Amino acid sequence: MSLTLSAATARIAREIVATEVAFAEATTATANTIATVSTASVEVSGAPKGEAQVALRHLQRATSRLMDAQADVFRAHAKLREIGREMMGPEEPWCPDEQVFTGAELDEEFRAA
Repeated sequence: MSLTLSAATARIAREIVATEVAFAEATTATANTIATVSTASVEVSGAPKGEAQVALRHLQRATSRLMDAQADVFRAHAKLREIGREMMGPEEPWCPDEQVFTGAELDEEFRAA
């Protein structure tokens, strides 16, 4: 099965945005967990503060790694836009505004242009 340029463009555009959103959501979830563990270690009577601190350090490292990975995804997005510019011509590359779309919809938009 052969992938056309327009289908590949649509799929990559959709997937890179979904990847960026997934990293943002994972970072938010980890930050929320850090906040909850911190609050629990203060407000819950008899909470093992030392063990909670170890867990917080692990969560902090996970958050840092997620942010590093997210930065790599942003760099990949920039590189893919550059490739799109080279493959599609001199026009400014198009990226969706976090909208889900199909390759057929993108084909229709390119035909209309």
